[in-house]
Amino acid sequence: MRKRIILSITFTVLAGALGAIASRSFIAVEKVYAESLRQPYTVTFNARIYATLREDDPQIQRTTVAALRRDGSRAEFVRTVDNSSPSGFIERRHVWDRQTGLETGIYPLVGKKVTVPIRSGFFADQTGVPADCMSQEMEGGTKSTEAVLGYKAIHLSKERDLDSGKLKMRTESWRVPELGCLAVKTITDHYLVKQGQVVSHSVEEATSVSRSEPDARLFAVPDSFPEAKPSEILADTARLTQAPMPSCERTTGARADANYERSRKAAGW
Repeated sequence: MRKRIILSITFTVLAGALGAIASRSFIAVEKVYAESLRQPYTVTFNARIYATLREDDPQIQRTTVAALRRDGSRAEFVRTVDNSSPSGFIERRHVWDRQTGLETGIYPLVGKKVTVPIRSGFFADQTGVPADCMSQEMEGGTKSTEAVLGYKAIHLSKERDLDSGKLKMRTESWRVPELGCLAVKTITDHYLVKQGQVVSHSVEEATSVSRSEPDARLFAVPDSFPEAKPSEILADTARLTQAPMPSCERTTGARADANYERSRKAAGW
């Protein structure tokens, strides 16, 4: 049971990443970047994800590195501890290269990559970050100001109903205007309203911030990795980790494939 819940969470995160590539949106939807930024940065996050369905809570540990280059290019590296993987962890990288105009997902476990053209206006869309960092998904919530890692952070908190009101999701985020409203800490809880029982709990927080030019390796795309559809990445990951893929992720994979093919066809590939 413990392994099954952990793998389910792992597949949900991976499918979400692949879906973001195919839908042409930024992979880390909670992290909003401002095009107006001119100073680069590298921010390292640690995340702990609990499925509190049993007393011996399964836990996923994840490290994320988010980077912004001086030319506006972005990269995200994610390493998730997973004992079902031959290496003991699963890694992926996502690169939005402004120079090449390519958005690439890189998956070392399966040795493949997913590439689509960056949509027109992607970088320009990042210019509209409000001064109070109040993103659309947090409208109507509470707001205060705190210090995090030496930066002024705006603390936003909101609850929303899910599953016809049977489930609630409570989200808290600490966003730094100086970093383009990057969320340097995020806490998310899902709980059953009637029982008052928390069914999942996650904490992701930055542990370091550097304002120097990021490591070039974060942006490197391996030529040796063959191109693959999003569904292939999911299927290969399931095979290599010997884990059954949840049926909902098969649907996500098919939808991501359709978007992937549509965006590549529109670019004349």
